[in-house]
Parts: sequence; C-alpha cells; structure tokens
Amino acid sequence: PGLPLAIINPERRFTLLDRLATTVFTRSVNLHYALHREGIAADRVQCIGSLFGCVAQATREVVPDAAEVLRRFGLAPASLDVNRPFGLMTLSADPRWPLAKRLDALLVHLKGRLPLLWLVDRATADAVKAAALDKRLERQGVTVLPMVGLLDSLAMLSRTALLIGDESLRLAEEAVALDVPYLELAGDGANAEQLVLAVDDVLSVASG
Repeated sequence: PGLPLAIINPERRFTLLDRLATTVFTRSVNLHYALHREGIAADRVQCIGSLFGCVAQATREVVPDAAEVLRRFGLAPASLDVNRPFGLMTLSADPRWPLAKRLDALLVHLKGRLPLLWLVDRATADAVKAAALDKRLERQGVTVLPMVGLLDSLAMLSRTALLIGDESLRLAEEAVALDVPYLELAGDGANAEQLVLAVDDVLSVASG
C-alpha cells in the first residue's frame, strides 16, 4: 500500500496496483495487515525490508549536521532554527499544472504554520523564477534550495518534522526509512486543505 503514514493522494491508485500485482513487496511486517484489509492473500506478500533504511544506518556516522548543510548554502542559523520544527518540500514543476496555482493552494491553507525548505531541481528553479514567485515564497516562510546529494538529504530529513512531495516521490523512500511523515500534494493542489490537517496532526504529535 505505497508508503506508510500519510501519503495524501487517491488511495485507490495503490489499492489497484496491490490487487493487480502477482507479488506485493513490503518494507515491514506491519504493512501485511493493511494489505489483508484490502483482501490481498498472505501468500502474495513478501517482506523485504527497506534498502534506504540500510543506507541510512550505514551512513549514520558520516551524515553531516543539518545546520552545517544550511551554512553551506549561506543560511545563518538565525534564518532557520533546525532545533525547531520545519518542513521539507520536494514539489517539482509539471507542465500539466501551473506551479503558482499549486503553491497558492497549499500556502493559503498552511498559513505559515512552520518554515519550509523547498529542495528544487533545475527545471523547478527555472519555473519559480519564470513565475516570479521568489518574493511571495519569502513572505510565506519558504526557502528555496537546490536539490542536494544523498548525505545532505539524510541530514535534512533527520531534523525535519515532515516532507511534502508530489507524484515524483522525491526523497519519499528516504523519508519513510527515517520515519519522517510524508504528505503528498495532488497535482492540481485539490487536497491542500486535507494535507494541512495532516500537518497539524504531525505538529501536535511532535509538540505533545
């Protein structure tokens, strides 16, 4: 059933894939129960663990501190306190959906609940620039950074409260391996309000 915890996306997509698959591979035994509720026979399920979980464990000693990663990008600790809750985003530009409209749908509901670091690839960075979104993002507490390598990604994920992504699933596997809640924004942003309710749930657990 896809990724655990909180993928905000039409679940029927994952359920359909589970039912069509000859064998379903899971990362943990706990997911067997969810599959059982979908009607998937136990002999079609194989628990293989998490490759990214193994990578995260193997690289633990060499993963840099999140604050160090921010300093490399010229972000002083005062601009983003990594000891307080912050979120990561990996939304990517998609020609099917206007980027500004997707961001507005999310940020209108999010209302500055927590600062966000948005890791973007080159195409998405160009789309942000073309849509003149820089000042708007700054006002909303969103800092845009280039996509980072694996170790830096693990460093940021190890300190973030949650990850907001899209159907590209960038860093989703890594987030799951580190037990970071993953929230998926629909392509048209239609589930933004529901996603923000999930953000509130995550923050309440973190502060509780």
